[in-house]
Amino acid sequence: MSAEGRKSHWFLKTVLSFFAFCIVSYAIDLSIARWADRILLARNADFEQQLQNANLDFDGPRTQGCNQRYIFKIYLYQTCFVRTSIAYNGFDERFFTYTFQRPQPWIIGRGDGTAYYFQATSMGQSLMIVHPDFSVEKTTGKTF
Repeated sequence: MSAEGRKSHWFLKTVLSFFAFCIVSYAIDLSIARWADRILLARNADFEQQLQNANLDFDGPRTQGCNQRYIFKIYLYQTCFVRTSIAYNGFDERFFTYTFQRPQPWIIGRGDGTAYYFQATSMGQSLMIVHPDFSVEKTTGKTF
């Protein structure tokens, strides 16, 4: 093989190794982020602690008590209380939904708390409902 052929072979091998490294890194990052998600969901994203610390005002702003925290020091997630009103038959029911925005893989989010994902609380997963008498019910966990 000529010197030129070895050089191009080395370049191709380096490029392919780099792409393989990127794919494996992303897969590992995604797996760890999903593992963190399962841990947080098992703890209801620290709902009890967040409810104690929140000062919920049923006549106040729509989004209250938002907290961004890290798990494993690099995976940022957010919890919020989102006020919802449902009017039917002349009755207006207000309650808060405790939403959980999953940890994003670091490669995608890079721990950016100002990202649109965290600004749009409606992208969160609904975990609990808090009624005006502060009774709590678990939701189906579906995204809005």
